[in-house]
Amino acid sequence: MKKLILLILAVISLSFLFSSLVYCVGESEFNEKMNGDLWNAVDNDTAQALDYFEIDIFNPAGIFDFSLSSLAEYFKDDLTVKLKAILSFFLSACALLVVSSSFSAIIKSESNSEMFEILLIILSVIISLSGMKNTINTLISMLNVGAKFMVAFIPVFASLVAFSGSVSAAFTYNTVVLGFAQGISAFVKNYGEKIIGSFFCLVISFSMNKEINLDRFVSMFSRFSTVAIGLFSTVFASLLSIKNILSVSIDSVGVRGIKFIVSSMIPVVGSAISEAYSSLLGSIGVIKGSVAAFGIIAIIIISFPALVEGVVLFCALSILSFLSEMLSLLKVASLLKGFCVGIKFLLLLAVFEVFIMIISTALLISFKG
Repeated sequence: MKKLILLILAVISLSFLFSSLVYCVGESEFNEKMNGDLWNAVDNDTAQALDYFEIDIFNPAGIFDFSLSSLAEYFKDDLTVKLKAILSFFLSACALLVVSSSFSAIIKSESNSEMFEILLIILSVIISLSGMKNTINTLISMLNVGAKFMVAFIPVFASLVAFSGSVSAAFTYNTVVLGFAQGISAFVKNYGEKIIGSFFCLVISFSMNKEINLDRFVSMFSRFSTVAIGLFSTVFASLLSIKNILSVSIDSVGVRGIKFIVSSMIPVVGSAISEAYSSLLGSIGVIKGSVAAFGIIAIIIISFPALVEGVVLFCALSILSFLSEMLSLLKVASLLKGFCVGIKFLLLLAVFEVFIMIISTALLISFKG
């Protein structure tokens, strides 16, 4: 009896000694704050799309009703306009190639043939750049918006992961994924436009010089960009997977240790407090899943129109390059192949950004502490 009284007095004394002012946030205020922070991280077009699909963090029904078919239906009008522009560019380029092939067969003189080839390259450059500029701007804008959203989303999601008991996993996610997201943002903002612009300028210049093997240059750039992005993707996935496995093991031991200490050291109500702690972690886990779904859907909405437009343009340029080679317009074929590789480079960057967001978030949700 004396030990029980001394224990109660000790608990009361420690409570007064280590007490501090605590601000309790109501559920509605917490929901508004959490939803508002992530909602403000997306651009206006994405916010309108999320509102159209009635998707927010605390509305699971809207998340479950979302599908790629409904997303395609929502962007149908916008994509129709952009795809018509690409089709118009494709038909104009096809007409130019067919007419140019007929004229090149008529012109026999070497000097006239060289002048005609340069004129054809200039016309091809004008038509191609006018058809590609909107897609290039869309892809670069998508990369910037996606990286900005990831930089805002990752700390919020990592904090929820930490609250759910996975402190080490949250630290790993916040450092690794945020580092890659900031790296993409800095690269696109500072070097993306310069690299793609310089590459296109070199392709145009080399296409007018017979002494330079344009195909080798384009092939080298294509291989280098593909290998570099593939290497970064492999390193990212491997690093995140290994660190997450170790972090989840540590967090699991920590949570079990806390539950054991609480149930053992606190008499009478220790087991009840331990079960309440487990229920609290489970409730936070539900919120964590909703936030993860919101982030994945948001990045899909941000990237979907740009990726569709980029893939269609890539296919159009590939067909035009094949057609030029078939019509024996080799310099034009190399030029169009260079433009095709430039669009491919931007598409790889966009896919890598989406890969980082979706894979990292899905891995963190799949691992259980």
